Amino acid sequence: MKITAKFSLAMAFIALIAIIIFNVVAYKEIFDITDSSAENSISATSAAQAEMVGSFVNELQNNGKNIAINKYISSYASIMSMAVYDRPYHPLYSEFDYTELYAQNSINSYQQSNSNVELAAILDKEGNIVLSSEDCDEYLYILTENPDRITIASNNGGISDFITIKVGGTNTVAFLVCKDILYEEERVGTFVQLCTTTQMQKKLFSTKVTNSSTGAVIDAYENILNLSNGKATEYRKDSNFTAYSDLFVKSVSEEETIFENIEVDRISNYVCISSIYGTDWKLVNIVGRNDISNELGITTKAFNLATTICAIVEIVVIVFFVIYFSRPILNIVDVLTKKSRGDQKSRFEINSYDEYGQIGRAFNTMFDDVFESEQRYRTIVEMTNNIVFEINFAKQSVYVSNNFNKRFSFRPKSDDIQDSFFYKLKIHKDDRSRYFTDLDHILNAETNFLQGEYRFQNIYGDFAWVLIRATKFFDRDDVPTKLIGVIVDIDREKKDEMRLLQRANFDALTQVYNRESFIKTLANEFELSSVRKYNSFIMFIDLDDFKHFNDDYGHACGDEVLKFTADTLKELVFEKGFAGRFGGDEFVVCVNVPDVDAATMAKELIKIMSGGFTSESTGEHLAVNCSIGIAYFNENGKNCEELFSAADEAMYGVKKHGKSNFGFASSRGSTSGTSPVVPKPIDSDNR
Repeated sequence: MKITAKFSLAMAFIALIAIIIFNVVAYKEIFDITDSSAENSISATSAAQAEMVGSFVNELQNNGKNIAINKYISSYASIMSMAVYDRPYHPLYSEFDYTELYAQNSINSYQQSNSNVELAAILDKEGNIVLSSEDCDEYLYILTENPDRITIASNNGGISDFITIKVGGTNTVAFLVCKDILYEEERVGTFVQLCTTTQMQKKLFSTKVTNSSTGAVIDAYENILNLSNGKATEYRKDSNFTAYSDLFVKSVSEEETIFENIEVDRISNYVCISSIYGTDWKLVNIVGRNDISNELGITTKAFNLATTICAIVEIVVIVFFVIYFSRPILNIVDVLTKKSRGDQKSRFEINSYDEYGQIGRAFNTMFDDVFESEQRYRTIVEMTNNIVFEINFAKQSVYVSNNFNKRFSFRPKSDDIQDSFFYKLKIHKDDRSRYFTDLDHILNAETNFLQGEYRFQNIYGDFAWVLIRATKFFDRDDVPTKLIGVIVDIDREKKDEMRLLQRANFDALTQVYNRESFIKTLANEFELSSVRKYNSFIMFIDLDDFKHFNDDYGHACGDEVLKFTADTLKELVFEKGFAGRFGGDEFVVCVNVPDVDAATMAKELIKIMSGGFTSESTGEHLAVNCSIGIAYFNENGKNCEELFSAADEAMYGVKKHGKSNFGFASSRGSTSGTSPVVPKPIDSDNR
């Protein structure tokens, strides 16, 4: 007898004996099942369901943790938890606009990408909502209506009780997931998610113990989520669960699974209550004993049929496999071995149309597809708008796609990494240190991923913004072999971003600092003033009779007056300081260089303003008068508020003494005085 026949009979005999033994033992166990085996079956299903719910909640908790530990989220929450007048002294307040934008985008993206989350919000440490995901205002009442819910949830693993909300007009059961936000190890707020249980209910319903069993989830506040109807009520008030309420109360203090046989209305039911890890919730399964018996009857018949079919199929497959596929498989191994050694021409010689022929043709098609994929990869690399590069660590060589030379005027002397664009291309001076630090980390350190934005000199001699993304590839011994990445042109997007920042920081009409930006910049000047040997000063400027221009000439003329004032201030303080518009017809100037006489500058400003300008909207030459209050750093104020107050008081002192003049703020403890009165300028209409 040939070895293939012996092997076939031996395999078939072993498989058949194993199937028969398994079938006999399993059949006996099924019909000898006891309450103990029923308990094991129900408990195992309940444990699996509890683990599934625990994983569902744990994923939400982990997601919340990842949001809460984000430095921009923690920075924003830290700033918002401070009193308004203390916020400018926060270390990161100068980046507040960007931090707020990033925080808003982060919670928006998270809420929109997670189908289980209807609302994401940041609360300060007092429990006030400081930021929430967009288009979710209809759920904010949940956070404000019962603030104790947040505190209770935070003390119970971050999970609240069940809440009924409307989603798409349908009542839906939800709960809150809370995570403390820390800044420098201090709690500064809470990240809160409003999560629905719809998907959780579907998964639990699909894994019911039996078709007629009842499943539910109990929270830590005596509420029960009925999986049959998707409603949450107090279990003492739900007629379906009133009989088990004492057992539910007992389960609160129990860590282990509770399994009891309870008779309700002369019907015996198994009740299994399992703990859900990571929460104070409990999973409940109520299964009728008769249902178990009916299920076993169906299972036994199906089991007998399935095992019989499996035995027949397995024997046939074993015999067919051994007889007809032993030698063809050796042929397959031989061809694959040649391919692994680099023989690209190796193919299966197909002389039949049986299964081996199909396998051979499939392998040949796969070989052709691999070759085509390699060609496609090369073509995509050459045609893509992004620049693709690859560093071979073993050879210390660099490959870069051909479109690199279309963007940057650089050709390496060799493929060596030291001659590549990584080290030879011109980089903007402000980015050079950070770029080489990042490059050193990805090439020499344990960093496995690089992403950074830098400015490279392009073929036109300009510095253009690019985004570099790269990741390491490792062999089976976890040794890095390659670094593959792309260079993406983000110049337009980056400059658009800068323009947006320009709009956020500058007054739209006059193009000088707006109030918020001026205050932030002035606060920085106060920090620098402590090490300077001279005192900077501010001039608080108010246009005299500005209402006259709007009322007599129209608002277009009024806008021209404001622009003329701003342009005059920018020219006057060029390279000496900065100017800003405080609102309406009020402007502020900060001079932060030495050897500038405030009185001389104020007189020059009054003179230039009174010289006026020719209005485009009216065609008339208009003179502009102003009153100026001057206050010195540290002498007249130790912070922005004191300085503004002193300058404003000096300006109003000028207003009371005839306008169109300037005055100095008094030192603390003395009375203020103004300079000699200057004749008030008169415009071309002699008004």
